[in-house]
Amino acid sequence: MENDLHVYDMSRSVGRSGSATDDPLPMSLWSLKAHLAEHSALFVMMTHAVHKTPWLRQVAERLGLIIPNLEGIGYVLGDADATLTSAARRLLQLVSGRDAVVLIIPSRQLWVGESSQRAEAARVHTMFVNILRNSGLTVADMRDRLERIGNPLLYHFANDGHWNKKGHRLAAEFLTGGLRSKGH
Repeated sequence: MENDLHVYDMSRSVGRSGSATDDPLPMSLWSLKAHLAEHSALFVMMTHAVHKTPWLRQVAERLGLIIPNLEGIGYVLGDADATLTSAARRLLQLVSGRDAVVLIIPSRQLWVGESSQRAEAARVHTMFVNILRNSGLTVADMRDRLERIGNPLLYHFANDGHWNKKGHRLAAEFLTGGLRSKGH
């Protein structure tokens, strides 16, 4: 939930082939980075090298190109209702016609930062889960599972927002238990 909650613009233009055409890149560094990460193997290789080379990483952090792990947690900006509604609508489009289980990976913002930021993250988390459930989706929310041990960040890599082996195992156990109870 740290970086997937956006206002999704579903009004992309359609080209002669009938497929969606790419709009011109928005003029922001984040958008450019996202575009390059999706379309350029050279960019991915270079960013990997920077992240794995301590002195390059330090330079990139000083220049503001890399935000340290727990300082760079994304959160919903602007109108939370519009963002969550748009993200839920997009998710519903993606799973339309499928018997889907949506795994919610909670934001680390629930557990780090100022208490007001944690409270806002909790509000956003609960709102999004409720919107999805009220839309008829089967939702597997990992928040309670991650919080049971008292330190949910133990399921994440120390220098990365992704889950480590323990986090993936916990999610797999949670999902397989839920699927068995649904009769799959």
